[in-house]
Amino acid sequence: MNQEAQEIESALRARILSGDLPPGMRLREMELAEGFGVSRSPVREALTALTRDGLTEHGPHRGFSVRVVSADEVEEAYEMRALLEGQAARLAAERGLPREAEHAMLAAVLTVDDLLRAGGSVDGTAWQAQNTAFHAQLRSTVPNRFFLRALEAVHRVPLVGHVAPRLYDRALLSRFNTQHRGILNAIASRQGGRAEHLMREHVEEARVVIKMRDVGRAA
Repeated sequence: MNQEAQEIESALRARILSGDLPPGMRLREMELAEGFGVSRSPVREALTALTRDGLTEHGPHRGFSVRVVSADEVEEAYEMRALLEGQAARLAAERGLPREAEHAMLAAVLTVDDLLRAGGSVDGTAWQAQNTAFHAQLRSTVPNRFFLRALEAVHRVPLVGHVAPRLYDRALLSRFNTQHRGILNAIASRQGGRAEHLMREHVEEARVVIKMRDVGRAA
């Protein structure tokens, strides 16, 4: 895959995983090509790659569309995410969090504090970037390629690790950020069991929120 196709694939992947491109939505090659300012060839290459990863599907006379993920798949993915990220938090606490990772995770928490203090609606894109940075930084501290592959597989399910734009509720995001702060404090204090417990609770709440607001069924 050339660089142009890779960039398109990455952009579409992010929009699918965040819920910006909803399940079942048709992905018309010509429209996408015009939007990205490219020919149809790299767009088709990107869509084919996404189909291999199970994010899109291709049907005769219909073309490409965002794959509809069942509610059961979302539930199962969240169960695995809670187990894996809980273990990541425990390992980070037991082994000691690298100073650079601790500073990056704290920076993400503090940046969200600033976003939540600002007037008006919460900047969902900015919040999502900091949320992703917090979790990705923690996962990067686990030097186990099989563990990381398992997490990558879980995060290929739409809305797992993301919060849909319509869920950008100030009270909810404030609670999530408070949970991030608690997880980081437990890790920095070398409390492995507590860090694991807090992370599992955090992921479980995200699962419940998505299910209760019926986003999981649409995903």
